[in-house]
Amino acid sequence: MKKVSITSLILLLVCSLFVSAAFANPSIAPTESAQVSNDDYGLKITYENGEKVLIDQKENVRYYEAFKADGTPVPLEKYMENLKKARILSEQISSENNPYNNSDNEEIVTPLNVVDMSSYSEKQKWTELMTPRRASANINCTGSGQHCPISKGETLTSTVTWGAGLTVGDKSYIKANTSFSWSESSSSNLTYTLYVKVNRTGYLTFAPRYNFTKGDISYMACYPVTGCKNMGSKKDVWAGVPATIGEDGHTNGEFAIAYVNYINFIQQEVERCCLY
Repeated sequence: MKKVSITSLILLLVCSLFVSAAFANPSIAPTESAQVSNDDYGLKITYENGEKVLIDQKENVRYYEAFKADGTPVPLEKYMENLKKARILSEQISSENNPYNNSDNEEIVTPLNVVDMSSYSEKQKWTELMTPRRASANINCTGSGQHCPISKGETLTSTVTWGAGLTVGDKSYIKANTSFSWSESSSSNLTYTLYVKVNRTGYLTFAPRYNFTKGDISYMACYPVTGCKNMGSKKDVWAGVPATIGEDGHTNGEFAIAYVNYINFIQQEVERCCLY
């Protein structure tokens, strides 16, 4: 059994008392119970110590501010709305009952002497923010006299996402007939500095923005003698392409600092400093 020194026991007692105080001390717990909004996606905006905060209960983090890729601030209400839409979209994409799903995924084989005149017709296009991804390690600003800067995070690559049941040929039809520039992949790039608050631990997140297209594929084969023949269609097929910004073509999206749950972080610090 591992021996625990007297110093470690004292530290454990102090840390434990601090954790207890975090639950009991009104200066640490939320000072205002007025809740601005709440929904079924684990997201809510409230006030803690007079400061507006977006709480993500699903990821167990907090957001105090968010920014577009160009540095423009994003209101927390708008960021919460974006996160909610991103989760709805993520569920649709991963679901077998995807409303855009097509069961016909067989590749149409075209003989060498037949000209493939199949095409994609775009009916709808829109942009959507995807779910945030971690873009840095934890930055521990505990005990610091000033905010801790994050001026460069990890480069995150975003790639095309496709609807279910699309063949290689289907994808080529869509790529050739969308109304926006097509990019197979792009990378994030933080061009400004964000700051982790004093006595907090947080990390950089990036939510990429995608351009989506939705429409129908019409299959048509043209024969040398008999002419062109309609070979069927696929309805409501879709694809999502990372949107880009700037001359370098970096991924458009939104950056934010995700703050580690305060109480959980204190408990982790107790284990780190006192038990090992």
